[in-house]
Amino acid sequence: MTKRNTHGYTLVEMLVYIGLFSIVSITVVGAILQFFLVFGKVRSERATAAQATIALERIIREIQLSDHLDDASVLGVNPGTLTLATLVDSGQTVATTRSFFIQNNVLMLQEGLASSIPLTSGVKVTNLVFHN
Repeated sequence: MTKRNTHGYTLVEMLVYIGLFSIVSITVVGAILQFFLVFGKVRSERATAAQATIALERIIREIQLSDHLDDASVLGVNPGTLTLATLVDSGQTVATTRSFFIQNNVLMLQEGLASSIPLTSGVKVTNLVFHN
């Protein structure tokens, strides 16, 4: 009877180990990739929500400070325009207008005849409807 070498692995054992290692590796790498995809999406949604909150707070504040809604407002359609007339000083007789509108997918604010300034950055505004 010949003595077998019991040190080492057979070819079948090696194929089974490599197969198991491949399955575990693919599963782990897939889970890590999925984690990073979800993390990026959550970060993007959080940035969008922050931009929307800042813009809405500004619009609400301007509405509260306004004297009346200007006739230049475009309500009930997309893209809408909200133009507010505000008396800055109590002795002022001519109102200053503030307009909110979309330009190149950015929410903009224009005060009087001054250049418009962006209220959002890094997000794409696709829909803006104001209702009275």
